[in-house]
Amino acid sequence: MDNVVAISASLAKILSRMERGEGLLGELTTDSESGRRLKGSLIATSESMERIATRVETGEGPLPRLLNDRQMADRLASSLDRFEALLAQAQTGPGLLPGLLNDPAGKQKFDDTLTALNGVAHDLQGLTARLETGDALLPRLLNDEEYGRELTGKVNELVDRLNEISQKLSEGDGTAAKLLNDPQIYDAVNDVVVGVNESRILRWLIRNRQKKGIKQRYEDTRKPMEEQGITPPPLQPGPSTESSGEPAAPEPPAEPPPSRGI
Repeated sequence: MDNVVAISASLAKILSRMERGEGLLGELTTDSESGRRLKGSLIATSESMERIATRVETGEGPLPRLLNDRQMADRLASSLDRFEALLAQAQTGPGLLPGLLNDPAGKQKFDDTLTALNGVAHDLQGLTARLETGDALLPRLLNDEEYGRELTGKVNELVDRLNEISQKLSEGDGTAAKLLNDPQIYDAVNDVVVGVNESRILRWLIRNRQKKGIKQRYEDTRKPMEEQGITPPPLQPGPSTESSGEPAAPEPPAEPPPSRGI
């Protein structure tokens, strides 16, 4: 019975405050300025919520489609499944990322690679600095405009000369041009070579002179090496007539000494 009396007293207080326009319920139930503003605000909020609910139910945006489009919801679920599979592979798969996450040896290799790349970047930085401040050919080409123009002029001059030489070789009347362009000269030289090959005495003479030249060149090289205390290598034998299966031609007779007048 005491509880009923207490509840009745509380309700009487609440109703009394509402009649006086106190509190939120009082402002809503009275026709005061603040009550009208609060009612308008609540009505506007309710209308906004209703519009949002309508757009969510019937609109074409992502949220309405997620709520109403079963196909799009299935695609989203499939994407989430694939993403979950990727995360699983990142944790336990054989690739680089799982190795970096779980394999100390793989992480060490990756760190070594990064260290090497840092070294390459440092070397490139040093090379760039030398290119900016050095005095070698490439820095001068990059930084010295006058030297670059001078070198460009020389290169152009060299190209012009090469073009002139090429034109003379292809269109001129000189010996070199004829050797390149005149088939008769080629045939004549070829005939001479054939004739030499057909003559034993000429082949022997050419090989003999070749041996003499090899020996002379060896002597000219040996003497400076011996003066420096270096032991020269042995003389390599030149081409021999015996290896070709041809009989050696006799030495030509020595020329008689000049006679003295009496």
